[in-house]
Amino acid sequence: MSFGSLDRKTAILWASAVAVILILRFFVLADRSPAVVAASVSVPAAESRLEKLRQKAATVPGKEALMKQASAELDSRELEQITRQLAGIDARPPAEPESGTASQEGGRL
Repeated sequence: MSFGSLDRKTAILWASAVAVILILRFFVLADRSPAVVAASVSVPAAESRLEKLRQKAATVPGKEALMKQASAELDSRELEQITRQLAGIDARPPAEPESGTASQEGGRL
């Protein structure tokens, strides 16, 4: 069985039409409403979870205040450290020299 030019064009046309119909059916005109599912958690369990979440949410402003305070302290310490470095002051306290150690002349006493 050989295909002539008209039969080949008709087969391509039919295949294209079927492809367009399938695309329209399953992608463009698909039912997008979510399926109704049963609740996986009972109402009392959901209420207790909600109460726990509300308690956690109530602590957020306090945590934010602590975070702001810590951030402000860190900023002031960093600024102080930068100021000391620019002024040439070592931020660490000077080390006390040990008594009875070798002098700076190569370890001679």
